[in-house]
Amino acid sequence: MKTLKFCTLVFIAGFLMTTNPVSAQTFEFNLHAVCTNAWLYCFEQSNTVSGDWTYHFTYHLNKNGELEWIHWNVLNYNLVNDATGEEYILKDTGHDNSNYLDTWQMFNNLNALNEEFGIVYDQTDGFMTPFLPTVMPDEGTNIDGFFIKEKKSGRLIAVLKTVIQLHKNSKGEITAEVDKFWTECY
Repeated sequence: MKTLKFCTLVFIAGFLMTTNPVSAQTFEFNLHAVCTNAWLYCFEQSNTVSGDWTYHFTYHLNKNGELEWIHWNVLNYNLVNDATGEEYILKDTGHDNSNYLDTWQMFNNLNALNEEFGIVYDQTDGFMTPFLPTVMPDEGTNIDGFFIKEKKSGRLIAVLKTVIQLHKNSKGEITAEVDKFWTECY
């Protein structure tokens, strides 16, 4: 009798596990970019680079199948100054669950935003469109740290830092607001 009850319980549990949809999912993949004679932020207009880099990109969908947050970081890079042959270090990492700076739309349309700079990503624009919420979050956090520097000398070329937090209480009143955006060209 115990074996019958156990087998029935295992069968019911297995049935429920295979018929219920997953309530939330996290997806991750690599975004690879190639640039030829590209102008990058903080570079002189005549100073272009060529090469490639790869972002590790992660996004999470809530139980309704809508985008809840994104995370990104540069996995590897190979950037070279077209005129001098100088190699550059590229670092960028961030997390956003607020879409405060339209970061979701930026990653959703990387090619359209970077086309004029000579940068092409291997991901089709609009890949997150089916998951974008109809109502964007009105609170959350956006944190990003980005820099480019010369590999040999270590001289910084560009630094961009973002820290944004916006939180509301149950009445919809803002209880915490931090908005720091810092960028510097050297």
